[in-house]
Amino acid sequence: MDQQEENKDIAVKKPAAKIKRADPNIPQRMASDPHSSVWVTASAGTGKTKVLTDRVLRLMLEGNAPENILCITFTNAGASVMQNRVRETLSEWSSCGDKELSSKLFKLTGKRANAVQKKKARQLFTEFLDSSGGMKIQTIHSFSQSLLKRFPIETGIPPYFDVMDEQTSQKFLKDAQANILNRIEKEPNSKLAKAVRMITPEVEEE
Repeated sequence: MDQQEENKDIAVKKPAAKIKRADPNIPQRMASDPHSSVWVTASAGTGKTKVLTDRVLRLMLEGNAPENILCITFTNAGASVMQNRVRETLSEWSSCGDKELSSKLFKLTGKRANAVQKKKARQLFTEFLDSSGGMKIQTIHSFSQSLLKRFPIETGIPPYFDVMDEQTSQKFLKDAQANILNRIEKEPNSKLAKAVRMITPEVEEE
């Protein structure tokens, strides 16, 4: 083997440099900072609920009462997950050791907590349980419903309205479908009939 081939062989065997990965905690801390107004866009399962939960915890650490915090999620499942995560985290803070608490607070805020802040963190679980009316974690639908009930005159809706349940909604949908089919049968050359014939091959029967 000549010198050139030997150098080539050595170059191939040289280990590749390690790629330094970004710390996901850094952008999440920025998004959970209660002093910033932030829009977060991300795929499912990438930590949006965690960021919102962290934001709530940081609001409470800064002295905001739980009953004065409003969280809005898209689903009941999301609201339930948030409620449980906040409760579990505050419970852990109240009972873990000093070193572990310091580590948890640093991971949340990116800053070293002093004795006063750690004492505040340990008291939050009691505040959470004793809060008047509890923390408000609602879905966008229930929040909108509460606004409509609070301002019925402005929205032009009767004050004592009820939200349509799924069974009633399905009944109205079936009635609407039957009405359209009857109109098509009576007027087979109408614009409605032509439109239905155009979309029928593209969708399922339901």
